[in-house]
Amino acid sequence: MENPYPPLMVLRLIVMICISLTNFFLPTVIIWFNVLAICVFIISTIMVLRIPTLALSFFILEFVICLIYGIIYYQSDFPYPLLIGLVGVGLFLYHDGKIVTFIWSFLIIIMILLEFVLILHQTIQIIINYSFVLFASVTGGLLQYAYRMKNKTLNLFHELEVSYEKLQAHAQTVEQLAMQEERNRIAREIHDTVGHTVTSLVFQLEAARKLFTIDQTKSLAALETSEGLARSIYQEIRFSIEANGVSDWEGEDLQERLKGLIQNFSRLTHLEVFSEWKGDSPSLLSRMYTFAIYRILQETLTNAKRHGNANKAWIMIEYEDNLLQLMIKDDGIGCKSVNMGFGLRNIQNRVKELNGTCSFLSEKGNGFKTRVVIPIVQREEVQG
Repeated sequence: MENPYPPLMVLRLIVMICISLTNFFLPTVIIWFNVLAICVFIISTIMVLRIPTLALSFFILEFVICLIYGIIYYQSDFPYPLLIGLVGVGLFLYHDGKIVTFIWSFLIIIMILLEFVLILHQTIQIIINYSFVLFASVTGGLLQYAYRMKNKTLNLFHELEVSYEKLQAHAQTVEQLAMQEERNRIAREIHDTVGHTVTSLVFQLEAARKLFTIDQTKSLAALETSEGLARSIYQEIRFSIEANGVSDWEGEDLQERLKGLIQNFSRLTHLEVFSEWKGDSPSLLSRMYTFAIYRILQETLTNAKRHGNANKAWIMIEYEDNLLQLMIKDDGIGCKSVNMGFGLRNIQNRVKELNGTCSFLSEKGNGFKTRVVIPIVQREEVQG
């Protein structure tokens, strides 16, 4: 049942009418007042159900009618306290304030004292009558409390359902973002590593093809190198998917890693690289920091050879004022405007993750220039 108040109020009205009709069996019956009282009870019930905000006014009117009943029939056995108890049921169905409870309790106590002082009824009858008044009032309050708690529980349940739906949607969003992030990570790693290796492989295969008719020994050596590069592609893809390789960079020296990268790439692609190092290389760099710088330089060299057809590249790495500055310039074909492809976006993302800045500059026929500035983050700062 959505709202128990209407049937309770109708049942209460029926009982009040039945009690009022018992007056017609009394010798001192006042018919016109009984009819008036019944009409008041009916109108009061209808108005309370239609306009609950006026309930207190109509309950006061009912209480006055009950008091008049008590005054008129004080010497008879008419159970007007039962009517007062039914007024209390309605009153506490619609009101639970402390002031209403206090005033109601005060009025009932006054009536009980008058009953005893004036000896209007026998003690046992007074106790029975006003015990019903107390029981009816408490019952009305409990019914209201139960109904309010039911509504509160339903509201909380609804809020819980809404929160659960939001949580499910959030969990799905987080899962999708995690999957997207993992796909992006794998794509970035494969692009940086496999793309770099494929560039070297292509140049080794071209060298082997050109040397085949000139010097088969050198051609065979180039093919063997190509075979090794091809095998390493599988390992690099597996490394990118498993995402476990970053831990292998713990304690690695950044400068040594970069020098090894430059030497190997130069040897495999015949790109002549000139490197310059300024300042003292910091120790205890975080592995993520070392890994990111390595990938940035790797992608830049790969772009210089693959897209720029460069023959020479100049690298300057400077450590100064807790900043690492990386400048890479090549003599490739350049371009009128820089097209932010997947590789350049990868560089931007890695630099952004390290709270750094990067810029790209190119002119047609005048090579490509990359500038990266990143704050130096040592291992203790990352752990802290």
